[in-house]
Amino acid sequence: MLATFKFKNEVELDNFLLDLFNKEKKEELKRHVEEFDKLFPNGNRAKVWYGMINEIEGDSEKAMSIYDDILKDDELYQPAIRRKVTLFKNTGKIDKAIKELNKYLAVYINDEEAWMDLAKFLPQAAFCLEEVLLLNPKSYQNLQLYGEVQFAMSTLDSVQLAITYFKLVLQLKPEYPPALIGLSSCFYSIKKLCPAILRKDQKLEKYLIQCNIAIPKNTTTTEFAGFPAEFNNSFPAEFNNSEEFIQSLIQ
Repeated sequence: MLATFKFKNEVELDNFLLDLFNKEKKEELKRHVEEFDKLFPNGNRAKVWYGMINEIEGDSEKAMSIYDDILKDDELYQPAIRRKVTLFKNTGKIDKAIKELNKYLAVYINDEEAWMDLAKFLPQAAFCLEEVLLLNPKSYQNLQLYGEVQFAMSTLDSVQLAITYFKLVLQLKPEYPPALIGLSSCFYSIKKLCPAILRKDQKLEKYLIQCNIAIPKNTTTTEFAGFPAEFNNSFPAEFNNSEEFIQSLIQ
């Protein structure tokens, strides 16, 4: 007997099949899907997997045809919609991927992963990430991404907002390198956008020069694209350790 029927639930089975798909083990995947299809004939789940086998084979048109046929009978079937979005993305049809995601999110508004996907496609990514934060407000990864999007807008208001979110990240995950790098970059940008702010706030000027001392030595600046290369690594004398310094940042 194939491993298809040794799983305790559908999630375990789907994860197993997805692993075969990601590794492009077409023949093994096909055997398991065919066995599953015999047990549940003409089911939509098996049809989606057949479409994914076509994707491995490079036949995107046939795969899309399968997903469209499924959605004719069940227009809200999530796996088929998500595969269509992925297929549009993989074939460079970004406009169609965005349209499909918008239609999907009109129904499945609480799908955090779908909002994240839409954020990657749109210049207005901040709106999508705001929806994600409403769904999961304590995710430091989501807070970090929202801070980076605000920083990328490059206005004084957006950079100041980014600082707020990087501080929230540090409250949830102290010494998180991307957040520290984000703060450094924000302070540097503020110096360029509005030098008067730094002249009035010596503490902010200090952060501009010294923020990166808490970043682990093996952290690359590519983790955050805005990191300014001219920062030095000297440690401010008034702080005894990195933990104390980080606490001063997030207060």
